[in-house]
Amino acid sequence: MEALLQQSIRKTFNELTGMLDSLSQDQIDRKPAQGWSAGQAAEHIIKASSGMTGLFRGPAEPAQRPPDAQIQPLRELFLDRSIKMQSPDFILPTEEAHPKTEMLGTLRGISTELEGLADTMDLDLVCSASEFPGFGTLSRREWLNFVLFHTQRHTEQIRDIINQQA
Repeated sequence: MEALLQQSIRKTFNELTGMLDSLSQDQIDRKPAQGWSAGQAAEHIIKASSGMTGLFRGPAEPAQRPPDAQIQPLRELFLDRSIKMQSPDFILPTEEAHPKTEMLGTLRGISTELEGLADTMDLDLVCSASEFPGFGTLSRREWLNFVLFHTQRHTEQIRDIINQQA
């Protein structure tokens, strides 16, 4: 199962970075009539996905429920783009330029980090130091799936932004 999760992480981030790599710097920072630029959406993904190593190395304990119980609810929430969400302030993107090369390197690094965590950590332990709003504490497996669904959601948003620019 971990190999499948690693493949999903790699595929999701490869799709995102491939899409961003096809854009010029101007296209990355060009804002649509409403919403974020592609660069801002990528910055938001970076902010939301960074730090998993610290979370995973923090306090963890055996789950008192199936350690994958929240995966489907997370999938349904984050992949339903008709549901509008308010991002927490600490992961909101800035108005600054988003240097393409740096951004792509950071995203590739996050992908490598997440694949490594999926390969080396006990994913069925619950990260007890942090709660996910509305869900409570999550297992490492659930956290990795959150990152996948969140990244997939915003990859579709970036696809929409690109199509608006065409």
